[in-house]
Amino acid sequence: MVLHGNSGPTDFRRWFVLLSPSTVALVSVLSSCLITNSLGEAEKELRLADGEDRCTGRVEVKVQEEWGTVCNNDWGMDEVSVICRQLGCPTAIKATGWANSRPGSGRIWMDHVSCRGNESALWDCKHEGWGKHNCTHQQDAGVTCSDGSNLEMRLMNGGNQCSGRIEVKFQGQWGTVCDDNFNIDHASVVCKQLECGSAVSFSGSANFGEGSGPIWFDDLVCSGNESALWNCKHEGWGKHNCDHAEDVGVICLDGADLSLRLVGGVTACSGRLEVRFQGEWGTVCDDGWDSSDAAVACKHLGCPTAITAIGRVNASEGSGHIWLDSVSCHGHESALWQCRHHEWGKHYCNHNEDAGVTCSDGTDLELRLVGGGSRCAGTVEVEIQKLVGKVCDRNWGLKEADVVCRQLGCGSALKTSYQSYSKTKATTTWLFLGSCNGNETSFWDCKNWQWGGLSCDHYEEAKVTCSGKTF
Repeated sequence: MVLHGNSGPTDFRRWFVLLSPSTVALVSVLSSCLITNSLGEAEKELRLADGEDRCTGRVEVKVQEEWGTVCNNDWGMDEVSVICRQLGCPTAIKATGWANSRPGSGRIWMDHVSCRGNESALWDCKHEGWGKHNCTHQQDAGVTCSDGSNLEMRLMNGGNQCSGRIEVKFQGQWGTVCDDNFNIDHASVVCKQLECGSAVSFSGSANFGEGSGPIWFDDLVCSGNESALWNCKHEGWGKHNCDHAEDVGVICLDGADLSLRLVGGVTACSGRLEVRFQGEWGTVCDDGWDSSDAAVACKHLGCPTAITAIGRVNASEGSGHIWLDSVSCHGHESALWQCRHHEWGKHYCNHNEDAGVTCSDGTDLELRLVGGGSRCAGTVEVEIQKLVGKVCDRNWGLKEADVVCRQLGCGSALKTSYQSYSKTKATTTWLFLGSCNGNETSFWDCKNWQWGGLSCDHYEEAKVTCSGKTF
């Protein structure tokens, strides 16, 4: 059988009355294939119809110059977020019903739509196939989106505009945010949105008092890069399983009363680290504490060279709060609390694990060789902030010795520990090296120093014989 004319695939229906049942089945299959192939290449459009504004209404898709609807089977916020973003209304509000619009008419183009949430267009999501569905127009999908201009956020009961309980204004009504799964990434979005600097901390359990009215958000999922809290993934406005006893709050940098100091050290640039938070001084736990963390603390305190990051550096134990634990810095942060850490006040240690540092401004460091008969040979002795000690020869080699010789203007290293030198005075203060690459201009530039707090035997003193000439 040959069908003549310029009819499109939808015109097969007019022939059905002339065909046998088996032929009708074949034509139906052919028609479906032609529709699928044709729509795959067709120009498509998306709109919201019969809503209060362009960002609200019944979802309609135009293909082959024909507008049709989308069925709401398996409809959720991932699908809504794709539609809202595609239409330039980036904030997804609701995914239920017709969004105050009436049922549509004509074709139902899509059913069982399944989006990941990051697609650029609705038709990039998985679905049953164009025109395939098992619903009626009573199940037409609708959405409520927003361009964000009718939404507001504030922080309440924290003493200033950059700290307190999170409150969001939606549909003219202020409401709160539940603390379920809330973390520092969520707090970062809030602080950035309010132009209050970086996030310092967050706290649940209505730490800033219980709010009232709706609980607008629960189980938010934020990456930290969103421009507004309501652009994070969520189950829908007003959907929650908590009460106001779980209202969450944040403290942003511009609203925080934060200070850092060193206590109990031999100089102003050494000692036990203490942080003032919410008007109270407390300590920092040494879990995971390393040279990158110490470098941030020293720079913050105006003592830019971090000498060591171990223990309390001869300081006594602190008392009161342990404010920070498991601090992890990259080294470029301008303040210790900008590094990643557990929630403020949450820790798994006691005060015998208080972190301390020895810092320097670079003017109180001295390096020399003693007991070798000249200034270019002998045991390596260091003086840091008027404390004299020796370098332990663990990890000591020609690379490290070369750096010492070069810094002292004594050429290159000829020998390390093989030459016998006269007995030097015993010490209980030791410097342990992590590593030198051999190219450093100063011995202090070698990485991962540990000064004090560890023992080394007298026969393990690092020694070097230099060439005595600068090449």
